Amino acid sequence: MLKITPEQFAKLEQQRYERTLVKIIAFLHSQFPDCPSSGELRVHLLPMLAQVQEWGISSESFLALHVFASKVLGFDYVRKFALESVFSDREISDVLKEEWLSEWLGSIRNFDLRG
Repeated sequence: MLKITPEQFAKLEQQRYERTLVKIIAFLHSQFPDCPSSGELRVHLLPMLAQVQEWGISSESFLALHVFASKVLGFDYVRKFALESVFSDREISDVLKEEWLSEWLGSIRNFDLRG
């Protein structure tokens, strides 16, 4: 039987997050050629990664949504809109949190100001 120590598991998680950061940085560079260097982006993304880890969320796509929301709505969007209690709730699955955040961001995008 394969046995993984908590330290090994933490290292695997950190490596997975590192790969996710690399993907997000590459995406931002592909979409915005004049964006900051990889090093500068990394400095800005690390607090977002730390926040997601603090909530206990391990979903890579949630991290990407959180980065998007932070850039569009501001890093403190979580506090402004009282979302921290939802994101930090260990009883709610990462999948449900991600679906909810995605739908919430979509509703903001589709908000009709005319009516």
